[in-house]
Amino acid sequence: MSSGEHLLIELKKSLAAPKGVRDRVMKRVAARIAAPGVLKDVQGVLTPNAEIKHQVWVRILQSIDADRTVVALLDRLRGLLTPSREFMQNLKYSVMPRLVPVQVVPIERRVLQWVAAFCLVLFLAQLGPQLLIAPRTVAQSEVTLLPMRGEVAVSVGGLWQPVAEEITLEPGMILRTRVGEASILFRDDAVVRLDANTTIELIDTSDRADMHSSAEETISLMSGRIWVQGLIPSHLRAIDIKTARGFISVFEGSVSVQQGEGVDVSVWDRGARVTANGSTVYLVAGERTRLEGTGPLVVKNVSEDAYESRWVMQNLERDAVHRRSIAQMQQERRAARAGILPTSSLYPVKRLAEAMDELLTLGEEARTQKRLDHADTRLDEAAALIQEGKVEEGKVPLADYHKSLVALASGSGDTIVQSLIQQSIARASSDMAAVLPDDSAYLIKEAVLEAGSSMPQVAITTADVQGMLLLDTISALLRKVDEGGIAEVGQTWADFQKYLAVLDDPQSDLTPEVRKEAKVLLSEFAFAVTQIAGQSSEIDPAFVKEVAAYLPPEMDAAVSVLSEEQVMSIVQAIRARIFTFDMARSRINQLNSEFKALEGHPDQGRILRRLYFELPEGPEHFPELVRKEVIRLQWSKGA
Repeated sequence: MSSGEHLLIELKKSLAAPKGVRDRVMKRVAARIAAPGVLKDVQGVLTPNAEIKHQVWVRILQSIDADRTVVALLDRLRGLLTPSREFMQNLKYSVMPRLVPVQVVPIERRVLQWVAAFCLVLFLAQLGPQLLIAPRTVAQSEVTLLPMRGEVAVSVGGLWQPVAEEITLEPGMILRTRVGEASILFRDDAVVRLDANTTIELIDTSDRADMHSSAEETISLMSGRIWVQGLIPSHLRAIDIKTARGFISVFEGSVSVQQGEGVDVSVWDRGARVTANGSTVYLVAGERTRLEGTGPLVVKNVSEDAYESRWVMQNLERDAVHRRSIAQMQQERRAARAGILPTSSLYPVKRLAEAMDELLTLGEEARTQKRLDHADTRLDEAAALIQEGKVEEGKVPLADYHKSLVALASGSGDTIVQSLIQQSIARASSDMAAVLPDDSAYLIKEAVLEAGSSMPQVAITTADVQGMLLLDTISALLRKVDEGGIAEVGQTWADFQKYLAVLDDPQSDLTPEVRKEAKVLLSEFAFAVTQIAGQSSEIDPAFVKEVAAYLPPEMDAAVSVLSEEQVMSIVQAIRARIFTFDMARSRINQLNSEFKALEGHPDQGRILRRLYFELPEGPEHFPELVRKEVIRLQWSKGA
C-alpha cells in the first residue's frame, strides 16, 4: 500500500463520528420532523366552537334589522311628498282653461317630396363629381436611370455606388460609365444616353412643362459622349447641356455631344441651339460645330463616315422606336382617364356634375383650376373617341376645349388666372409632343397648339404654332417614305399645303431656325420622292413635279458623256467592289471611297441616282447614304 492511500484511510477514521454522536443527531432530526403536530394544536385552539358562531350571527342579524328601519323611514318620506289624486285633479282643472288650443295642419305629401328631392340634390352635388368625373392623374413624375450594359455608377454624397438596375435620380447626383452604357429617362419622355467612359452631373429634374421653374441647365457634361433625344415643344424649356466650352439647347431632335479637348456637337435629326463665346448658332440635321473656347462658331456638314458609326446608327434606330412608343403611350394615357364619353347616355349627367363641382368650389384660383381640369378632360374624351375610330365624334370635345379656354382667358384679367391657363396649355402640349400627323391623335396636338396661340397672354405665338405643325408634317412625310408608304403620302401632302403656304411666304413670321430646318427636311423628302418616281409609274406625275420644286438647286446641266449602258456598267462595278467585303464596316468604307472617286465626274449625279436603286437596303442602309450624298452634291453645286 502506498503512503498516499494510507493517509486517506487515516483521514477517514479521524472524520467519522462516534456511534453515540450519530444517535443524538438522529433524535434531534426526528424531533424537528414532528413539529407539524404543534401546528395542529394551534389550529384546534383558534377554530371557533358552535356557541361562538351563534353569537356572531346574532350580532349580524341585529345590524340587518337596523337597516330595515332606515328603509321604512324613506318610504314614509316618499308618501308625504307624493301629491294626492285629489290635488292632481284640482291642478288640472286650474291649468286647462288657460291653454290656447292649437289647430294641427297636416303637411302635404308633395311638400315632403320636394324637401326630400332637394336634400338628395345637395347630396349628389357633393358626391357626383367623385362618381362621374374621372380623377386627374399625372404621368410619370420621376427621372429614371436605366443601366444598359457594363459598369455604371452613381455618386451620392461623394460615395460611388454601382448601379445594376433601374433607380430614381435626384438633382446633384453624378453619373459615370466605365465600359458600360446607360440611359436617363426624363419626366417629359426625353432621353439622354451615356456612352462608355462618360461622366455627367444631373442638375435639374423638374418637368420642362413647369412654366415656373427657374432652372438653367439640365445636365453638365464633364467628360465623354452623350446622345440627347428631345420631345419638347419649342415654347417650353429645352434640355440644356452645360459643357466646359458652352451650352447646347435641345427641344425636339437628336443631338450628340462629345467633350474632349474641345466640345463637338452634331445634329442628326431636327435641330439644336449652340451658344459659346458670346455667339449663338442653330444647327439642323446634318450639321456640326466645335466649341474651342475662343473664336466664332464654324458650322460644317457631318461626314458620311459619321453616319455609319455604330453609335449613330444604333441611337437613330432607338430614337425612332422611342418616339413611336411614346406617341402611342401619350394617347393611351389620355384615353385611360376619359371617363364617361360624349357617346354615352350618361354624358349630360357628367357635365352637370362638373358644373356643380365648379359651383361648389370656393375661390377664383381654385375655381379656375377646376375649370381647366374639366377642359383638359375634353382632350381625354377626344383621345378615347379617336382610339375607338370615332374621329368625327372626337372633334366635338376638341371644339369644347377651345371654347372653354377662350372663355376663361377673356373672362378674367387676373395674373394668377392667366398663369394657370398658360401652365395648363404647356402641360397639354407637352403631353402630346411626340405625336406626328400620321398618328391618329395628332388632332389633339393641333387643338392644343391652336388654342394656345389664341390666348392673349400665353407664351406661344401663331408663328410658333405654324412652325411646329410645319416641321411635324414634313417629318411625318419623310417617315412615310422611309418606311415604304409612298402611296399614302399624297393625302398628307394635300393636308400640308396650308402650312407650306406659310413657308413659301417671305413675309410670314416663321423664325429663321424653322425655315432652315424645314428647308433641309423638304430637300430630303423631295429627293426621296423623285427617286422613287423614276422607278415607279404609280405615283402621280403632278405630285412629283410639285415636290421636286423643293429640291436643292439643280446641278449644272453638263452634257452627258456616258451612255445609259456605260452608267450601269460603272454602277455594277461599284456594287461588285463593295460586296467583295464581308464586314458591314468595310463595305461602308468602300462606298465612301467610291463617293470620293466620283467627285468631279461629269456624270456623277447620274451614277449616284442609279446607284441609289441598285444597292440593297441591308443593315448598312446604302440607299440612305447615297441619298445624302446626292443632296450634298446638289447643295455644293448650287452654292
